Amino acid sequence: MAIPVSKTDVRLRLTWVCFAWRRLILSTSSFWADYQILNRPFKDPSKVISIFQTIASRSRNHPLSLRFSTDFIRYEIGDHDDQVPFGTVGFDTGSLNPILFINPYVSRLKYLSIFISLKHNSTALVDLLRTAFSILETFDVTVADDVNHRHSSFTISRARPFGPQAPLIAYIQRMAGGLSPLLCSLPWENMTRAHFSSSIITVAYFFGIMHHSQHRLLEASFTILFDAAWSTVRYSMQFPIVMTHLTHFYVRTIKCPPNIDIVRCVRMPNIKAFSVCRVEATFPVQWDITPYTMLFAASHGSLERLRFSLQYPGSEEVVLIHGNLSHPRTTSASLRALLEAVPNLESLRLPIGTNISADVLADLGSQTLLPRLSTLQLASDTDGRLLFDAVRRRSTITSLNLALPSISAAQDSWLRAEADNFCLDASRACKLELLPPCVVCKSCCALIS
Repeated sequence: MAIPVSKTDVRLRLTWVCFAWRRLILSTSSFWADYQILNRPFKDPSKVISIFQTIASRSRNHPLSLRFSTDFIRYEIGDHDDQVPFGTVGFDTGSLNPILFINPYVSRLKYLSIFISLKHNSTALVDLLRTAFSILETFDVTVADDVNHRHSSFTISRARPFGPQAPLIAYIQRMAGGLSPLLCSLPWENMTRAHFSSSIITVAYFFGIMHHSQHRLLEASFTILFDAAWSTVRYSMQFPIVMTHLTHFYVRTIKCPPNIDIVRCVRMPNIKAFSVCRVEATFPVQWDITPYTMLFAASHGSLERLRFSLQYPGSEEVVLIHGNLSHPRTTSASLRALLEAVPNLESLRLPIGTNISADVLADLGSQTLLPRLSTLQLASDTDGRLLFDAVRRRSTITSLNLALPSISAAQDSWLRAEADNFCLDASRACKLELLPPCVVCKSCCALIS
């Protein structure tokens, strides 16, 4: 049950059916034992706490579960270049104090999930880690490193028997003073979420985190710098590392050597959202998608969102690049193999410059490939006519973001008309950008943003 209570809560609605139902619902203690406390500003928070205590009394002696949410929101891995794993914290003076909810029920808590903002409430909440909870089975603590706006965060989940909390308490206190969490010896083996994309780490550090957290980690985001020690790491660790429960993964790589992909060293059998961004100083860039095909083929078809992107220092414009024979493009066969490995994919952003051949477009149009696809983002010299013909036959696709070459005035006009027709349905959206041809080869070989 959410606190503050919603008028649409099913328990409340059931009590309105008749007197017998009301008596049954109010006397069933398990119906009133699980709460999610929402962080909202109130003129009089004491009234909310009083209402909670009244409702919680219906649970009698039943073990309780408390989850504290906040407006420090986690963004899903999506199609935006500028998003961070977490938003900003907005704790108002009228916000609810978790201590007032927890203290009266210390002896009855079975599950507790709290949120510690290093900037706003760490001093008050860190003492909870010292509390002796008599029947607590699982304790989740999310620590947001919002000091200096770094937007890093991690979640540690511990089940009985609990290990010593003193080191974690000391590290949280030091992080509140400005120390980066990546400089702490955190209990990685208990970590379920690790969002550190705003801090650059080495390959060795990355694989160390993955190795220690492989049996618990659910979500992760990192920025990895490839250095000279990469070759040493390859031979000093046992690969592949199997991330048993990982479902969401975002990685940004810097100075990644040609033909080397960290995905060759890991397995993600239950991955649902995967995003990789390459930070490159030169172009064109060759994407070797074969390792990704191998990774997703072993994921039992669980992948729903896939995103490839490039980031060029100092440039955010979309430009055309002349093709380079030393950087061969993704073949139709390798692209088909990738798409066949992700049959349940719903959102796709292909590597920039990836040409979708006529036969692959035909199978996309007939839903032989990616029958659940709803969002497509593409920047390449793919034939625009064939692309829109395939999309026209697909009712499942509702969002398009395309950058295509400008071939002629007639074709440009036709493509814009197709984009407008696609948007006639209010549930659909299409962003189409037509760019001038490459001045070198007079045709579009690849695009980057």
